[in-house]
Amino acid sequence: SIDLGRATELLEELPFSRGRGQALDAVFAEVTSAGPENAKRWIASLSDEKLKSGAASRLAGQLAKEDPRAAAQWATSLGSDILKSSAGEIVRQWADEDLAAARNWVENQPEEIVASAGPALVREMIQNEDVVTASDWLSNYEGNPAFDESVRSLVWNSMGDEPAFAGDWIMKLSSEDDQRNTFHRMIGRWMSKDEAGVVDYVNNNPVPEGIKQRVEITLKGRQLRE
Repeated sequence: SIDLGRATELLEELPFSRGRGQALDAVFAEVTSAGPENAKRWIASLSDEKLKSGAASRLAGQLAKEDPRAAAQWATSLGSDILKSSAGEIVRQWADEDLAAARNWVENQPEEIVASAGPALVREMIQNEDVVTASDWLSNYEGNPAFDESVRSLVWNSMGDEPAFAGDWIMKLSSEDDQRNTFHRMIGRWMSKDEAGVVDYVNNNPVPEGIKQRVEITLKGRQLRE
């Protein structure tokens, strides 16, 4: 509040860390208190690209609460890297007001922007429509490693109500290691809710061998405890 220029210098000197993120939050709050145009000028003055990207993403989210299209245009004006880091937050805010418009904007972007916005768009589709709508959209990019994070978004946002559906999508992740690790993360929660459903799924679907072994070991352990 006394010397923004010096505060900015100190911020840019900090190594990439949680502490730097906290420092950015503090400086950003001071900058935005003077209005969005002041914040835009401050962000444009930053020389550290990673810091600039983080600050721009924060501001894009704030701007999108009032005018998501204008927020998207501003982020676009700063270059593809800034738009890529901001796209998810813009979509999240935009979808609360007009999911169709948010989806249309995403679908008219270059693929790298679609991929960066994908996780947020998938989550909003599930919350505001249903998992089938999200799945139908994501199927257009099935097999593309750039959309693995979108697949994980669908898995984590659908497994509570549709665990078998989530399991099917895990097998569409591009890496076998990723498939196995993601299955391991979800299987415990699924078993605590529907043990029989898990057994039926792993016995009738092509899941990693390690997952079948884990289910068998878990069942044996429970039988011994009983």
